[in-house]
Amino acid sequence: MPETLQQLLEQVQQLDPAMQAMVIQKFQQVLDEALADARWDELLRDQRGLDALRRLGLEALAEHRRGETTEGGFGG
Repeated sequence: MPETLQQLLEQVQQLDPAMQAMVIQKFQQVLDEALADARWDELLRDQRGLDALRRLGLEALAEHRRGETTEGGFGG
């Protein structure tokens, strides 16, 4: 794995600066998604995490039943 990563880095270094920036930005997006997935996986393996998600779900359902939610996703 480290050798493959090193090879990829060497290839990126051969690109012009604008292309390097684009590759780095894309890599960061993929890395961020992978880390977020790993955090979710960890949360779902932990009973405390499952309990917290269950509580959030029950709270959301109660809000919906009280008419405190609106259709259309997250608002700001």
